[in-house]
Amino acid sequence: MPTRRILFLCVILGTVLPGCRVSHPVSYDDPLDSVLTYQTAFAKGDPVAEYRCLAASVKQQADLQGYATLRERLLTPLGFWGRLFLKHNSLHNNLRATYRLSEGSWNSKSRNAPWGLVFSLFGNEFRVDVERNSILTLQCRQGGPSEVAVPRAPRDSMESSSTARVRLDLPTTFVQAMERHGLQQVVLEGQWKIAGMMPGGVSSEERYEALPLMDSIREHTINVTSLAWEVVSEDLGSAEVELTLPSSASLMVHDGTWMPEPGVRCWYQLGPVSP
Repeated sequence: MPTRRILFLCVILGTVLPGCRVSHPVSYDDPLDSVLTYQTAFAKGDPVAEYRCLAASVKQQADLQGYATLRERLLTPLGFWGRLFLKHNSLHNNLRATYRLSEGSWNSKSRNAPWGLVFSLFGNEFRVDVERNSILTLQCRQGGPSEVAVPRAPRDSMESSSTARVRLDLPTTFVQAMERHGLQQVVLEGQWKIAGMMPGGVSSEERYEALPLMDSIREHTINVTSLAWEVVSEDLGSAEVELTLPSSASLMVHDGTWMPEPGVRCWYQLGPVSP
């Protein structure tokens, strides 16, 4: 191997390998935060945390066990060196361009529109698509929480301004805990999740737009006397549950899905109800 090539590799490895692995606080409050959260999970070699960063549309293609195959497809465009740099070099410093996606166009002005983020690692450009999901976190009086993406709401639930009804697929074990201990708290929030990764970038910096960054999240607490739910159907290991939540000014319907306004996190919890 020529001496010049050896020196080049020594410089690269000396720059990358001794450094600390990428670390970023877990956050899904804006598109870039979600990508950095995935990068941190990848750097730690934690597939469960990586899977948590994926959009509901991706999770429909593969469960956690099938994620290994999907993971290879997502990361193949990076190659060996790209993966190495992904563990040690924050994507925050390698962001080339950002733009809103809407059915292939560049001009959607919705704050909930999916975003494309273009990064460059080791000379290779790749795009990460991020979309906003409505996420419910359910907490029983005992036991751990269960997180589930909110599907499209039943049409009749949109005709009432006082309640929001959603049907959720939950693990049978969690439903049994709900039956035994009761549902104590429900948190509804919009989270940005990764919907895809592909090679290629943009041809012009004119397509750069400022990301919808959230400097702070407003907590909107809604005290309720009860959290109504019922089992609609059961299957092997899972159950379809219909949950009824009081509506509020912070809730809106986006693309047929109940979702809080950007920058708002809704807490439904048992407690005294304001007159």
